[in-house]
Amino acid sequence: MSKIGRNEPCPCGSGLKFKKCCGSISRQGSLSSLLKDRIEATELQRRQQQGHGRPIQAFTQNDGKIVVVGKRLFRSPTAQTFHDFLLDYVGVVMGQDWFSKQMALPAPHPAADWANSLNEERRQPHQSPRKACNGTRSLLALAYNLYLIEHHYKQYKQPLIERLLRRLRQKEDFFPTLSETYAAAAFLKSGFNLEYEDDRSAGEHAEFIATFPTTGRKFSVEVKTRSGIDRTSEGTSLRFKITKRIERALSKNLPHERVVWIDVNIPDPSPMDGSGWIADVVAEVDQAEAQLTIGGKPAPPAYLFVTNQPYHYNANDHLGAPVTLALGFKIDDFQSRNPVSFRDVVMSRKSHPEMHELLSSLVTHTEPPVTFDGQAPEIAFAKQEQPPLLVGNDYVVLDRDGAQIAATLESAAMMESEKTVYGIYRTKDQRQLIVTSPVSDEEVAGWRRHPETFFGKVLPTVGELKTPIDLAEHMYKTFQHTPKDQLLKNLADHPAIDTFRTMSQEELAIAYCDICTATIVHQSGSPKKYD
Repeated sequence: MSKIGRNEPCPCGSGLKFKKCCGSISRQGSLSSLLKDRIEATELQRRQQQGHGRPIQAFTQNDGKIVVVGKRLFRSPTAQTFHDFLLDYVGVVMGQDWFSKQMALPAPHPAADWANSLNEERRQPHQSPRKACNGTRSLLALAYNLYLIEHHYKQYKQPLIERLLRRLRQKEDFFPTLSETYAAAAFLKSGFNLEYEDDRSAGEHAEFIATFPTTGRKFSVEVKTRSGIDRTSEGTSLRFKITKRIERALSKNLPHERVVWIDVNIPDPSPMDGSGWIADVVAEVDQAEAQLTIGGKPAPPAYLFVTNQPYHYNANDHLGAPVTLALGFKIDDFQSRNPVSFRDVVMSRKSHPEMHELLSSLVTHTEPPVTFDGQAPEIAFAKQEQPPLLVGNDYVVLDRDGAQIAATLESAAMMESEKTVYGIYRTKDQRQLIVTSPVSDEEVAGWRRHPETFFGKVLPTVGELKTPIDLAEHMYKTFQHTPKDQLLKNLADHPAIDTFRTMSQEELAIAYCDICTATIVHQSGSPKKYD
């Protein structure tokens, strides 16, 4: 291609000279800004799927993939999705012969029972990954946990992963060991570095030590699991034995702050309102806080995570969402069971950033990613010729007179009910146009999964605001960095203005959001929903 002269007409068709259009310094700067926006949006979307640990590294080979797993390359010859790879991977690391023998038994190992359900599902008409049966979901979860552990593993001189695999193959040890993999995977996805403890060495040990890189704080993580017969008729305390498990975890002489991870391991779906067994567990924890002693002294504080994966049961069913209950055991300002203000929420995040990052990841990263690169699967596998609209790209649109014209997409909003994108475009002569574009069902689904990054740039979105705290959170994103002088002007008529003047900018921003939220709640008369 020959070089375009600076005084020649710009090839984009604007009618301007190249030096005044796409060849201008400002245009080159905008392209740099566009690249930055793309990278930011792509990385945010990847983290939303994969978490904050090491990214998935995969390369295409023929029709399959080569995937980096820790310090080795794993070949998955026919994998089209990350799920395909995971199923190949778990077969290799657990042992294909082991799976074949177990799957043929009348009472197979739980993982083999899940594999049987997967095979049965494959014989049925194709279903989307979100509608996979419980057996498939459970096998994928096991595979993803093991992949994350190996992909982040650094203690190469210690064969701890092989010991973990041996315990997983033992039917009686499977669920307790599986819970350890869930805990490790959760910490890895939220960005912690892990050092696994060798329980064969002298002294007392947790399952692993988790270090949060940003703050350097270390946590001793102890995992306990309900296993054996599920005593559904004997009451919560006998069924779960939460207090006993907390006592055993806190009785160990461990060097760092404590995290106790308890998997109740039951088939019960969780009540959406926090009642049922969840309320019973909270009540038992409250009682343990008041009464539990270790060595004749009050039990020490700990961060407590109670989890359940009901989809491990009823392998051919499709129901059962994972549950995570986070509580502060003698840590009053972490996940308090008492009413809290928005200021309490912000201060808790400042005091316990590591555990809030872990909790946020547990809520976000509930399923293994489907794609290798962070693309929404609805877009990656869609059979459509036109790619989604991207902010910063040039498109041919119709102007107000119905003429075709090149314009740059500056912003966009999805109207899901109409299956339409409303785009704001700017023409080369600096006119602004609002143009609607129809979108496919796949694009709507992809936008629903990642609304803030769908258009190739991180755009602000407002989801459903269900509580006053949600509303205050949304306002805080807007006013968090507003200068103190401006906040004081906004509050000039407030009777507590003299008190506000003594506050720091951070304290004042929190108070301002609290006041605005209280005003909106009072005016709306409904504390339940704000759109």
